[in-house]
Amino acid sequence: MGGKTSTAVKNKFYASRYDTIRFFVPKGQKERLIRLMNEKYEENPISLNEFVCSAIYAALDLDYKTEWEKATAEAKANSAAAKEAKE
Repeated sequence: MGGKTSTAVKNKFYASRYDTIRFFVPKGQKERLIRLMNEKYEENPISLNEFVCSAIYAALDLDYKTEWEKATAEAKANSAAAKEAKE
């Protein structure tokens, strides 16, 4: 088959919209952190990605939701401008 796989399509989508930041924790700590996060946010669950991003923004005295919305709007505007430039 010559078509792209679902994974390839998802990877292309994410690569066009997001930067990737990798970090490492000692073996077993990821599961522990997820468990502790789930306990803390049991009533209002969040993803590990949202947890890490919000912690980074909080450490910088920035509001995660506001910054995420600004960055998303900026990325959409840049994408639209790039698309327009191609035409």
